[in-house]
Amino acid sequence: MSWLKLHNPTIDWPNKRITFNSHYCNNTCLSVSNSILGNVGGTSNHLEGIPEDLGGVEVIEPLEGIPRETGGTVDSPLESIPVTELPPHRPFDLGIELIDPDKPVKAMVYPLKASDDEELRKLLKEQLDKGLICPSKSKYGSPVHFVNKKNGKRRMVVDYRSLNANTVKNAYPLPLIQSLIEKLRGAKYFSTIDLKSGYNLVRIRKVMNDEWKTAFKTKYGLFEYLVMPFGLCNAPAAFQHFMNDI
Repeated sequence: MSWLKLHNPTIDWPNKRITFNSHYCNNTCLSVSNSILGNVGGTSNHLEGIPEDLGGVEVIEPLEGIPRETGGTVDSPLESIPVTELPPHRPFDLGIELIDPDKPVKAMVYPLKASDDEELRKLLKEQLDKGLICPSKSKYGSPVHFVNKKNGKRRMVVDYRSLNANTVKNAYPLPLIQSLIEKLRGAKYFSTIDLKSGYNLVRIRKVMNDEWKTAFKTKYGLFEYLVMPFGLCNAPAAFQHFMNDI
């Protein structure tokens, strides 16, 4: 309902027609490409009864006016550079302040299928060799499991739900998605930058001895992180602080 109030479209129910011609849409919303319509469903110019011109929304041809040589992706030479040392400690290191320091974080080791177990063994060796993790004697121990990545590979994820429930939340502000989208209006060229192992560029806070709180257990032993892993509730705030400092 809030979305409809914001965009205030004109809806023609008998003809199944929606016209986005409100003051907000004319001044804020992005144009819709034919390529987007084709990916949603139906024909390339038809979207569930919505006509080709989308009412008051301009439809532009995909890549119109953009040289073909600018499309695609660029392989970065950084991909071949091995990680040889940890990043330095900085003011935005990830801290883990506990609500109840006496509350334990313990769980059973999750069972893994054979392929995930083999991936876990390789990943532990790789992260130990890079110095991203180290053997731990922590009284904490969160379990691990695997999830699918967009590229079809598997990603190890530590189940930090118990730790997160006992963690004081970081109020560092995150950007508003709507505001970021609105900034794209009028732009002609777009590019994306994927940081290589971005979370691993942020250290776990050392001065308060927070590293042991990240401990995770596997059939191969107990380990703790020296850099920020996925799954911690304050990781987005710490990473945004890092990005704002660049």
